Amino acid sequence: MAVEDGLIRGKTKAVDLNYIAGPPDELSVPPYGEFDIGEVEASARWLPFIEIR
Repeated sequence: MAVEDGLIRGKTKAVDLNYIAGPPDELSVPPYGEFDIGEVEASARWLPFIEIR
């Protein structure tokens, strides 16, 4: 994710949604760590990027 000219832009990432299929044991710990998020080929996604104005 980057902020450029007043826009927030980010690329598609991949996560295993099974981690959030049920409530977590510890509510103070995020369901995903930095090693649980992976890069994906943007052309294989319906929404390859996001831009917030």
